[in-house]
Amino acid sequence: MDKRPRPQRQAHCASRNGANPEGHRRLSRASWRYQLASPAYHPKTGLLYVTAREETTITHRATAEYRPGAYFSAGAIRGIPTVEPSGSVKVIEAITGQVRWEFPLPSPPWGGLLATAGGLVFGGTNEGNFFALHAEFGKLLWSFQTGGLILANAITYSVPGKQHVAIAAGRTLLTFALE
Repeated sequence: MDKRPRPQRQAHCASRNGANPEGHRRLSRASWRYQLASPAYHPKTGLLYVTAREETTITHRATAEYRPGAYFSAGAIRGIPTVEPSGSVKVIEAITGQVRWEFPLPSPPWGGLLATAGGLVFGGTNEGNFFALHAEFGKLLWSFQTGGLILANAITYSVPGKQHVAIAAGRTLLTFALE
């Protein structure tokens, strides 16, 4: 970024007029998927909870022919076989931007998070684990193996005074009552 701030082209990147056939290696720390997986904010703690997908990839730029109605992309990414991607729940202090704590996940997640007024943060993994963390300290409080991939965000609702939390896992909707 420059002083305005604007992104600056790096000398090692492909030019606008051509592509590097070898591609360009980059660490996708920016793939904390705000646009894909919803973050959660807890007003009592002042913390922002995000799922992080961190993976080193090779980015390729190419030319592509546009055809109406067909998928269109002028490039691609691929993982590096010797570098294992990782995932986590990162908790950021909203005022300072500092990471307060991190909870590691078995693989890079696709689903988002839910923070509750009761001090819980719910999330899910690609391996089907639905979990609850302590909102302030990140301790794992509860986990349930759903048997299906979790790509969704949890929701919470109340039925005659009793709070429930629900998650879609695979082709199943699971609902749990909170005590």
